[in-house]
Amino acid sequence: MNDHRARAKAFFNALDLDKPIEFGVAGLVDGGLDRHLYVENIHGDGEFDLVQQLADQIDFAASAGAYLFTGNRGTGKTTELLRLAKILDDLGCEVFYVDLTEYLILS
Repeated sequence: MNDHRARAKAFFNALDLDKPIEFGVAGLVDGGLDRHLYVENIHGDGEFDLVQQLADQIDFAASAGAYLFTGNRGTGKTTELLRLAKILDDLGCEVFYVDLTEYLILS
């Protein structure tokens, strides 16, 4: 096995797709993964940060809104929501996070 493949295998096995990345907002998630595992601009060239744009929209809005994140399991929805929570927390917004998997039967 070449070095590149061995490193890729080690990285893959270090991932835990059931745990989001912890962005430092105290009390939102227990046991999240370390922030250094987050890959910046994985879906773009860095020109647009959709989570930052959403944070700006929420911060600037005069009234409440609803925003839906969809995707397959393990694609980063919770991680991006926690990144949004961190940005909003830094802007002085009150942030609440509820993991509905603790209340719903998912089978």
